[in-house]
Amino acid sequence: MMTLVSRNIRYLRRLHGMTQEEFANKIGIKRASLGAYEESRATPNLANLQIIAKTFNISVDDLISLDIRLIKEKASVHTENDIFDINVEEDIKEDLREDLERIQKEAQEIISRNLAKDLEEKLKINQQQNNLQQNSFLNNFRDNQKEDYKNDFQDNYSEKKQDFQQEKIQKTTYPTLETGFFTPQNTYNPENNQQNNQNKKAKNDIPFIKLPQRNDYLAGYDNPSFVADLPQLNLSLLADNEQNRESRDLRAFEMGQDFPQPKTVLIGEYIKNWYNLQDNYYVIVSQRQGIFYAKVENLLKTENYLKIIMNENTFRLPLREIFEIWQPILMISAHLPEIVPHPNTKLYSLINELQNEINQLRGF
Repeated sequence: MMTLVSRNIRYLRRLHGMTQEEFANKIGIKRASLGAYEESRATPNLANLQIIAKTFNISVDDLISLDIRLIKEKASVHTENDIFDINVEEDIKEDLREDLERIQKEAQEIISRNLAKDLEEKLKINQQQNNLQQNSFLNNFRDNQKEDYKNDFQDNYSEKKQDFQQEKIQKTTYPTLETGFFTPQNTYNPENNQQNNQNKKAKNDIPFIKLPQRNDYLAGYDNPSFVADLPQLNLSLLADNEQNRESRDLRAFEMGQDFPQPKTVLIGEYIKNWYNLQDNYYVIVSQRQGIFYAKVENLLKTENYLKIIMNENTFRLPLREIFEIWQPILMISAHLPEIVPHPNTKLYSLINELQNEINQLRGF
């Protein structure tokens, strides 16, 4: 059933001699959207109501509350010649014709869907019958050949097993950052120590967030299923040096340009009580700034925000925008630090003495 708004839109469009395509282009919407408005399948939003009312020089209130077709004289909807010569009977016929076309189209779509559904059911039944026939054939074939294969298998079992074990030993590789540590499966898992490795993985694997995954992590950081599906960073040295490793909540973050050392991974431990943060460097997960590494001055207790100092820039991070805070406890970097000789070493002292003698000879 048409609503008052849809009936008014259709009436005014026809009154001004415009097709649906012309009127839709005039007000800047799709023809299908206009058709939905006129057939009461959708309701125009306020912005579109204002555009439609302005086009016909009427108010939005009149458009949604008055039956304009029944009004014979209204200044805001006058035509060019100020004449209302409306053939109500023809208008009703046109409405009925369009409604009939829409009903026929919907009926055709329903018939097409039902035909497609029937065809799909028939194909499914035929496929099931074919599968039953194939399974029956395979079962018969398996029963007939079982004894022959059994004898051949027993004769070659020991030899094949030995070859397989030798080939597996040759393919065994030690894990690297890309092939072992950063994969969900942690591929280095010798068969003879499988149970120990399963226990080890449960304690030592750390969810790892790479740079391309930062946006995904912001959306799913509090979803246990999402975190469980992240790549796992395996660092057994944390378990060797710490007791109750499984009670600690750790994350591994690949650092970007906000970190002074390129190609670096930071391992962080989750901070539960943010109000007791010390003024230090942290990895922060926030609503607006994303994931970043910066120095923090804790003003939560007094001002309800953190003061962030990053790359000589300072800004406030309100409490409501903080998702997580991680205390760095370990760094993995592709760059070795530059080794500077200690001033107290014997060699360094000798070099200083020689340099002083040279300076004296030069008259410095």
